[in-house]
Amino acid sequence: VLPNLALENGELDANYFQHVPYLNDFNENNGTHIKAYYKVHFEPMGIYAGRKTVYAAGDKVVVPSDKSNYDRALELLELYGMSDATIVMVEAQNIPLALADTDFAVINGNYALASGVTDKLLWSEDPSLTIANTMANVIAIKEETEKVKVLVEALQQPEIEQYIKDQFKGSVVYIGKNV
Repeated sequence: VLPNLALENGELDANYFQHVPYLNDFNENNGTHIKAYYKVHFEPMGIYAGRKTVYAAGDKVVVPSDKSNYDRALELLELYGMSDATIVMVEAQNIPLALADTDFAVINGNYALASGVTDKLLWSEDPSLTIANTMANVIAIKEETEKVKVLVEALQQPEIEQYIKDQFKGSVVYIGKNV
């Protein structure tokens, strides 16, 4: 919330922490006028092993409670034949902490990385699908400035894509395109 409020009131030229559905929801709920400018990366959501690694109907699966990630988690569960799971909603950032108490969990890539559970990944979203374009993290701006243009030019350098590939090994995928 704070980076968007700072952007709206002119304290920042840009910020970089959100995807377009979150930004649109924020604008609608707060009367702000922030727009997505450049898609930098995508963090595939994944299904992670908790107490189990083989799914059976009715297994307990923890999913994010926020609207955009909840819907995304249900689509991922359906894709992997887990739509008949027992769903428990938890705030996204707390899901890695729940792995020991659940059969499976659907975790956002950034939270999986931060909590060190990437080795428990069983299945994830395919970055070539539409979801990657929709849920890409963006540079958000209120208005285009020279500083913003320079920032985007820097993010378009081949070294940025290679760094993301080397550093995050598929947990973060470079998109690098204009909105």
